[in-house]
Amino acid sequence: MERVLTVPEVAGYLRQSPYTIRNWIKLGKIPAKKVGRGYLIHETALEKLTEPVPSKGKLSFSESMKLMRELQAETAKLGPFNCIEVLEQFDQQERTKVNNFDGISA
Repeated sequence: MERVLTVPEVAGYLRQSPYTIRNWIKLGKIPAKKVGRGYLIHETALEKLTEPVPSKGKLSFSESMKLMRELQAETAKLGPFNCIEVLEQFDQQERTKVNNFDGISA
């Protein structure tokens, strides 16, 4: 059975105030069922809300964190003097990806 959350639980999950969550429910941004004086929200509704939105050349938070972990793994293999070179190469690769995404060649 699907998990159902309360407004305070959703607020904690999304790091927003309960007031904001209730406003989003009233605006239709979050589908919810009114039960008594409160609301219940299906967990799958939150998953749809937190799906990454394609952006022009900007990385989502999860993509940024993935790249940061990859970079940390690479720099951990090297000594402190080679890290700057790796960072510069990594930065250039990411700029190329972003430029290609925008339809601009590097």
